[in-house]
Amino acid sequence: MQTSFDIVFPIGAAGNFIKYWIGVGLGYFEEKDPIPLENWNKYYPPPHDDSDPNLVPSSNWCEEINEYCVQDKRLLGRHPSRIMFSEPDYDIDNNCKRVLVDSFDSKDYVFNLFKIKKTLSSKETNWESLTKGPIDEDEGPTLKTAQMKFEDKVKLDSKICRAVNKRLQQQNIPSVILDYTQFFIKQNKSHIDDVANFVGFKSTSATTNLIKYYAERNQKLYESISLH
Repeated sequence: MQTSFDIVFPIGAAGNFIKYWIGVGLGYFEEKDPIPLENWNKYYPPPHDDSDPNLVPSSNWCEEINEYCVQDKRLLGRHPSRIMFSEPDYDIDNNCKRVLVDSFDSKDYVFNLFKIKKTLSSKETNWESLTKGPIDEDEGPTLKTAQMKFEDKVKLDSKICRAVNKRLQQQNIPSVILDYTQFFIKQNKSHIDDVANFVGFKSTSATTNLIKYYAERNQKLYESISLH
C-alpha cells in the first residue's frame, strides 16, 4: 500500500509545490510541462476539495506566476487555521505521514509573495477581490474566522503554524517539520535531505532542482514587483 501524506501548511507557504515535489520524488506522477497563465484559471482554483470522493488526480503548474495545483488523495493538504478552528480532531489514514510546514520566520515574505501571485493570476482572482470583505466557510468554526478578511487569514496561518504543529506532533502519527526558511530560502541541503528521507526517497539532482528553480522564480517575482 502506498503511503499517503497529510501536508499542513500556512496559506501561501508552498503547500501545492510540496505536494508536487513529494509526488515526483515518490513516482506518484511525472513532471509536467507548465500551463500558460492565460489558461491557469481552468486548473486553479481546483473544482474539488482534497477529501472529495470524486477527486480526479491532477498535477499542474504555471511558470509565469510560479503557482502549483496538485489534487491527489495520497497528498492531502490542510491549513493550520482550519485545523485549529474547524477540524481539531480530523481523522487520517493509518498509513499516513505528516509534513508540517513552519513558515513563522518567513511570514512576511510568504504573505507578500502570496499577494503578488494572486494579483498577477487574473483579473477575476486579484488581491482586491480576495480582501474586500468577509468570506464564508463551509463548516462553522469555533472562532469567527468567517468574519475576517482574507488578508488577515493569510497572516494568521503563519502566526499559528507552530502551535498547531506542536499539537499535531503529540499525536501518534509520524511527522516531520519542514522549515520554510531552511528549505526554500537557504536551501539547506541537510534539511532538504532529512525531509526527503522522511517522505521516502533520496534527494536527486531532479528533486533538488525542483526546489532550486521554484525558489528562484519566487525571488524574481518578489524582487520585480513593488508592493508599496
